[in-house]
Amino acid sequence: NQLDRLLTLTKPAPPPIRKKTLCFIRLDIIGDYILYRNFLPLFKKYFEDYETTFIGNTVIKDMATHCDSQYIDKFIFLDNAYWEKYLRIG
Repeated sequence: NQLDRLLTLTKPAPPPIRKKTLCFIRLDIIGDYILYRNFLPLFKKYFEDYETTFIGNTVIKDMATHCDSQYIDKFIFLDNAYWEKYLRIG
């Protein structure tokens, strides 16, 4: 009985509830992004209680952050040219 009481007093706190997250990955360039971005308002509406992250090519960085920050919570940009050179085999 006393051991049970001690265990309930030292019970670890439950882990925090993680917010729902959604990640979009688009490493293509400007033309494809322009076509794709038309869907962002729909995604935002359907997943309104989600935190959204966009991973994309640095080529579209200025356009994406300027035009679509109302739909995306966090942006991450990768330099495709660097990675293509770095990962080139042969």
